[in-house]
Amino acid sequence: MSQASPEPQHRDQPPGEDELWEAIADPSRRKVLDLILAHGRAMAHAAQVMAAAAARWDSRLDAIKRLAEASAHANPLTSAPLTSTDAVQAGSASEKPG
Repeated sequence: MSQASPEPQHRDQPPGEDELWEAIADPSRRKVLDLILAHGRAMAHAAQVMAAAAARWDSRLDAIKRLAEASAHANPLTSAPLTSTDAVQAGSASEKPG
């Protein structure tokens, strides 16, 4: 592969195997490819961390909802509003394995 840009009619075609190996072998291109891969891995890891945090929040919100519904059904006219302590305890109980 020459250092010149590819011919216009070849730009829409994917590179062949030789062109890919040549791009990897070039030190400056290899550095760019390594940076792109590292960034992609970091983004994938961040997405996994955020998904896990979202799942924990969903679990807590479900526990709060169940607690509120149970309280409302047990005492429909006299049920007191939930306190922040009730919500925290409900979230802690939902995180225990079992």
